[in-house]
Amino acid sequence: MPSTELLATESRNVNGVHKFDSGAIWLGLIAGSIGLLLFIGLGIAAAKQGSKSAVLCLPISLLLVALLTHIGRLSGRSLHVSDEGVSVRDMKGNQIGSLQWMELGKVTERRKMAQLALWDKSGARRVLIDQQYQNFVAIRYRILAEYAKAFTLNPLPIVFQRSNPVMYESFIFAMCSALFGWVAWIAFQQGQRLASTFFLCFVVASLVSLLNLFKTQEVYKKSVSGVEIGDVANPQSGTKFSSVILQVIGGKQLKITSKYGSIPEIYLTLRAWLARP
Repeated sequence: MPSTELLATESRNVNGVHKFDSGAIWLGLIAGSIGLLLFIGLGIAAAKQGSKSAVLCLPISLLLVALLTHIGRLSGRSLHVSDEGVSVRDMKGNQIGSLQWMELGKVTERRKMAQLALWDKSGARRVLIDQQYQNFVAIRYRILAEYAKAFTLNPLPIVFQRSNPVMYESFIFAMCSALFGWVAWIAFQQGQRLASTFFLCFVVASLVSLLNLFKTQEVYKKSVSGVEIGDVANPQSGTKFSSVILQVIGGKQLKITSKYGSIPEIYLTLRAWLARP
């Protein structure tokens, strides 16, 4: 097992109550509201002109309403961290979920939802910790320090390979590109240049995300001088997801994303390797 001393410098004491970052909440509410008004306006304009693109605006508007409701509900939650474990409570103080450190069996990152999922040893119970909590970086290192006590290294050599979800993401991005491209073409044929350009932006974003899934790179352990976790903002959703950053001799950096596996496990594995004589 990797030594917890590897995380000592990052895992400072974070015991206490942590609320959601108010700035992130307001940003989400404002962005969601602007998006909702925009799609409602586009839908009304398209409906008046008899355009079929109005059909697409309706479900997107409903999704944005659900998103705003979800953000409002999350904003009242609080995270309680202690030497015994973690618990999440709603705005009324009711406990939503809890997990003792001694029960911790696995930690995964939910990239699209910008959450850490803490699982018990049986895999039947979990606690979700959003990245929008204040002091999230310190909280994450505390969680990884506790996870290091239960995490078992795979024998060397080990290869980090693309996981199956990449294929699902590829299908989703391809379908989104085709769908938005079809709507953009219909809008263009009907002389709606503004609406066509708007949907073409979604086509480009989907294609860029699709191409990014298939980037590959290789690095040898002897070339690595350090490893850390870094957060990258998703330009489409505004959420953050983690990547393992390798400090390579010569001042270069290489990033390992979640398409190669679990970020917490990759991080703990590389830290343990570098600590070996």
